[in-house]
Formats: sequence, C-alpha cells, structure tokens
Amino acid sequence: MKQARFLILVLVTFLTSGCIDEIIDAHSRNKLVIWGEQPPEGKVGEPYVFRLGARVENTPFDDSYDFIFTFEDGTLPPGTEFRRYKEEGVDYSEVVGVPTEAGSYTFAVNVHSDKLEREKDAEQEEEKDDDFSLTNTVYRDEGLYTIYIVE
Repeated sequence: MKQARFLILVLVTFLTSGCIDEIIDAHSRNKLVIWGEQPPEGKVGEPYVFRLGARVENTPFDDSYDFIFTFEDGTLPPGTEFRRYKEEGVDYSEVVGVPTEAGSYTFAVNVHSDKLEREKDAEQEEEKDDDFSLTNTVYRDEGLYTIYIVE
C-alpha cells in the first residue's frame, strides 16, 4: 500500500512540475508564426494602425522569446511608418500614421527569433549521431499584407 501511495505521489509531482511541457515540446513542432488580421482599410487624413505579433506554437513559454520584426519588401502608405516595440515584455510591430495618399500598398514582414534559431542549431548538433531526428523547430515566418487607403 505504501508503494502505491509513493508511486501516485511521484506521478502527481511529475505531472504538475512542468516536466510534461518539456517532454511535449521535445516531440512536437515548435513553429514561430505571425498573428494578426489582414490590415484594415484606412482613409486619407485619418489615423491608421495595423498591429502584428508573433507566437511559438506548441510551447507554453512563447513570451520568453524575443521576436525580431523586419520590414522586408514593398511600400507603405505615405504618411505611415513601420515600428517595432515591446509592451509588457511582448514584441509587436505595427504600421502607424496618417495616410496622405489613396491607393493599395503591399509589403512583407519577417519575424524571427534568435533563441529559437539557437535551439534548432543545438537540436541538429545533438541529432547528428542519432538515427531518429526530432529537429523540426521553425524559427522564422513571413507574411504578405496589403493596405487599402481610400479618399
């Protein structure tokens, strides 16, 4: 009876200690993805904001990653700018400003995480001698967006 109680105690301790998250992460796809809706339509002369963020799928600790957003290609509406900022420890990017010209403006945003990239490199190094590979971390994502500005 004492052995059964001890085993139950060990099992409960293991399941509630957070170790299970690490086991799940080790066998799942940690994938960095950009989140955010498609850009809203804007009007010339009115304040405009389009916000993007990122998350790491399959990990409960995605706020522990620093995400680096870059404006890759394309054009923004005149009068707006691409900004990166951190709010309550979370990285975001946004297009913000007051558009001065109507039109459609297409651009790409890239996000990556140096920490995820280092983790992937470490996984690959560990698995060079293994017959079975779990290296499946995706440490970057890119989104293509179009902003429509009307008169």
